Amino acid sequence: MKRAFNDTEFQASIQLADDIMQTERQEALKLFAKLELYYSEVDFTGHPAAEIQTLTGLARYRIEERELQIAEELMQKALKIAEEHNLPDEIIRVKSALAVVYSLRGEQVSAITTWEDLMENMDEDHYMWNTIVTNLIVAYGYTKQFYHAIDLSFKLLEFYDNHENPGGRLIALINLGNAYRSKSDADKAEKCYREAINIAKEIENYPYLSYALSNLSMNLSDQKRHEEAFDVAQQALELHRDYFSEAHVGSSYANIGSILLKSDRNEEALDYLQKALVIFGNYDDVAELIGVEQNLGQAYLRLNRPEEALPHLLKGKELSLSKDYQQSHSKACQVLAEYYESQGDYTNMAAEYKRLAEIQTELYEEVSSNMISRQESEYLRRKIEMQNDNLKQKNQELEESNALVSKQAAELKESNAELQNSLDTLNKLVSLISHDVRGPASSISSALRMILDDEFDEDLKKVLMDDMIRSMDGITDLVTEILLWIQSRRYSSGLEEMMHETELIPLINSTMELHKSQVGTKNITVQRDFNNLQISAFTEPITLKIVLRNIISNAIKFTPDKGTIKLSTIQTDTHALIMIEDNGVGMDQEKIDLLLRQELRSSPGTNQEEGSGMGLQLSLGYLKLLGADLDLKSNPGIGTLFTIYLPLKA
Repeated sequence: MKRAFNDTEFQASIQLADDIMQTERQEALKLFAKLELYYSEVDFTGHPAAEIQTLTGLARYRIEERELQIAEELMQKALKIAEEHNLPDEIIRVKSALAVVYSLRGEQVSAITTWEDLMENMDEDHYMWNTIVTNLIVAYGYTKQFYHAIDLSFKLLEFYDNHENPGGRLIALINLGNAYRSKSDADKAEKCYREAINIAKEIENYPYLSYALSNLSMNLSDQKRHEEAFDVAQQALELHRDYFSEAHVGSSYANIGSILLKSDRNEEALDYLQKALVIFGNYDDVAELIGVEQNLGQAYLRLNRPEEALPHLLKGKELSLSKDYQQSHSKACQVLAEYYESQGDYTNMAAEYKRLAEIQTELYEEVSSNMISRQESEYLRRKIEMQNDNLKQKNQELEESNALVSKQAAELKESNAELQNSLDTLNKLVSLISHDVRGPASSISSALRMILDDEFDEDLKKVLMDDMIRSMDGITDLVTEILLWIQSRRYSSGLEEMMHETELIPLINSTMELHKSQVGTKNITVQRDFNNLQISAFTEPITLKIVLRNIISNAIKFTPDKGTIKLSTIQTDTHALIMIEDNGVGMDQEKIDLLLRQELRSSPGTNQEEGSGMGLQLSLGYLKLLGADLDLKSNPGIGTLFTIYLPLKA
């Protein structure tokens, strides 16, 4: 028979759950056994919140041990109790923990959706705010939303500074370092990791000290500082052995093996990688296993043991294909090609190099869809699907209870309207993004194919690579702006409250810089006539920049080689004017009317450049949202003049 609930005993159990996450592994196992025994012996009737918190404590340790199925079962049980007793705070706690399980399983969209939904009506004073923000930073990093991760990390640092919480600041610094490392900003990442290490030592938080050391070692290895990386990784390994499960020890072995492989210490690398492989055989961690298999294959190749390398290389490729890990698949093809070359099997070598070229082409051609479809569009579409599931559930409730028909039918109609608005806005944004990245991505793809075919000498390759880097920088800038623009509006807010006095000349120049490669390719002369360098207007700069990008892109597209584009500004008593004039192919009045009615179809440029026809038309719609007017003059064979009238600050 279970004993009655006692609050003093319960508080001790909660402290027990916290101690489990801080103490060394052997002691943690004993504490966990005590917590399990406590839960099995106590009758929680009348104390649902206490039972939920105990289940959460048990699940936290299961998550740390990577026993995700058991953790999810515990959380689902806790969620059922919270919903049955209508406990909003406990529902938030449990859903956040469930999202951690989703994230560790690689279901980042589901995790991000859950956390962002929880945060919609939550301010910084809520007891779960900092925990959810921390989890979101990690998830944004996994989905390559680095700017979101960095912004949230600084917000979290400010929060912990205001609350004088060094332990929280420690976690925020590690996450900020991870975000910087992912976007190849190694110096900033190292600074964050080292500050985190100092804090962890000061407050004697050894589990997070091990995280910081492990991540610092990978960052040092990225910079080819392999000896330093090895020493730091060894320190992390010792802490992992003391405080964590075998899965974490396996990660340390894999990390050290990778560092040794990069520094050509192949025999030592092989030893660590084999230890990691044995451990990962007991866990469902495909991402770690892919890296270990590929590195093992590479180590055997370097040691001239190709017959032992092949099974690992093939396994790594098989796993990368099974999970659609494109970067890992790329490495698999490259290393397999090296293997076949060493064996004189030039047919298979050529096949692997061909597939490698295809993957590289796909990576560049799909840069916008990888960042937008998978991180923004896929995420938004998934949210819409979830909304649709909610609508279906409401519809079922309508059928079951006639008493709720009228009320829920109204709710269903409103939700459908919101759903359609979200879909319409999303489709327009995806079209606009596709329009602005298709040209640069296609050019990069063609150049890469020719480089892979050795059609250029080294000097010309360098010139082409410089051009591709500039183009990719332009695409990255555009994607970042669109992401920020989308988030700031959330598809419902207007632009009015975000408009402010904006200097126009720097904005025009930075926009023109993004088209430097296209202008150079066609030898177009760009004239700038800025009579007043301090000219400003009352507008929203990101939206205006999107408009200017598309008008300028259109001018370049329809201007012939060695043509001219003129940019000029004028300020009147009531407006700031931006004029974009080209001596391109021009339009007749019929085409002008179609364009202004947003019915004009895309046509090839002077060098047969393709376009979707959506970018310029959508941009003209954005001018209306900015309260701006447009004057368009064009003559066939002479050119086109766009004049934008922007209001001044009242």
